[in-house]
Amino acid sequence: MSCPSFATIFALLAIPMIASASSAAGDPHRQVSVDNASVSASQSVLTVNGDNFGRAVRVILNDVVLEGVAVDPSGSTLTAAMPSPALAPGSYELIVVRRDGLHDHDHDRDNHYRADDDDIGVFVLTVGAIGPQGPIGPQGPAGPQGPVGAQGVVGATGATGATGPQGAGGPQGVKGDTGPSGAQGPAGPQGPPGPQGPAGPQGAGGSGSLHYVASAVNADGTSQAPSSTYSVSKDANSASYHLRFPAVQFTAIPVCLIMPINGSASLIQAANFGFDGSTNEWFCDFAMTSAANFVFHALQLN
Repeated sequence: MSCPSFATIFALLAIPMIASASSAAGDPHRQVSVDNASVSASQSVLTVNGDNFGRAVRVILNDVVLEGVAVDPSGSTLTAAMPSPALAPGSYELIVVRRDGLHDHDHDRDNHYRADDDDIGVFVLTVGAIGPQGPIGPQGPAGPQGPVGAQGVVGATGATGATGPQGAGGPQGVKGDTGPSGAQGPAGPQGPPGPQGPAGPQGAGGSGSLHYVASAVNADGTSQAPSSTYSVSKDANSASYHLRFPAVQFTAIPVCLIMPINGSASLIQAANFGFDGSTNEWFCDFAMTSAANFVFHALQLN
């Protein structure tokens, strides 16, 4: 078995070192990019920031190759000396070319490079004061409709909003069917007594000694239950009433009780009892405070 040569061992040891150096200066297979660039106040130093500059870089500004180029270990920042005399204020093309020996670059004697080369980064550098922003240009035509994106995930449910105002009432709905009758409710409380009804007709005389006539009379002096046992009348301009009984009804002057039905009326003149020989009738005359319905009871006890 033969031992490896010194050259082979050196080559194996050198491979990690080359990889480490390439990583520190940026990936030589990735596109060079220039993010921003600025000139010092003295117009003497150019500073460029970006990515993947490499270790060996050529910087061209306004077709002039700059001197004194230095790249930091990360390959993302470089500095270079500005050309002399100083450039007039304006905008100039800045080209950064990575020259790590991994690619051959097509360029002419005037330092013009292909813009699509991965080892080239292009930037427009503004030198001097920046003027005011120009007016907004006209809006360009709308681009074509892009494809519909993928459905996003459902977001969290938001908080409940405040209750809105009461809406206007809707139209009257159609009448529904009549529901079944409910259960019998409990009996209500006793109502107040009703008004007294009219007196019934005079009953037939009994075999005893009681002589009695009773009936109800309207406020205008008409009987509510006309009967041959009495008659009634009223004066036209006053609340004076006159009851008359045939002589056969009593054998002596009867007692006559008057009870107004209207609660606001009352007797203002006591009943006057007697017998009228000219008409052969017993009489009972009285007056009330106002015309009202009343009930009378005329009776005689032997």
